[in-house]
Amino acid sequence: MSLQVPEGRVVRLLEEDEPASIHVERKLWFWQWGGKPISENTTRPDIEAYNLREIRIITVQTLLDNLITTITSVVSVTRITLIVEGNP
Repeated sequence: MSLQVPEGRVVRLLEEDEPASIHVERKLWFWQWGGKPISENTTRPDIEAYNLREIRIITVQTLLDNLITTITSVVSVTRITLIVEGNP
C-alpha cells in the first residue's frame, strides 16, 4: 500500500481525530504474502475520484480478511482492507 498523490495536487494529511466527510473502503490483494500487489494499492484513484484535498489512510485486517487469507495463503495470496477518509 502506498500513499500517492496525483501530479500537481497538494494534499494535507489529516490527524487521527479530525473530521472527514468522505469514507471509502477497498480491498487490497497481494501476491507472495504481501510482497507484490495484485490490485490497485495506491490512494491516487480515491484522491482523484473524490477530489480530496485532505486525506487520512488506514489499513486494517478484518475478520473476513483473515479468514480469506487463511484459505488463499496456500497459493501465497493475502488480502487487507484500505480505508481512505478525507475532505474535498
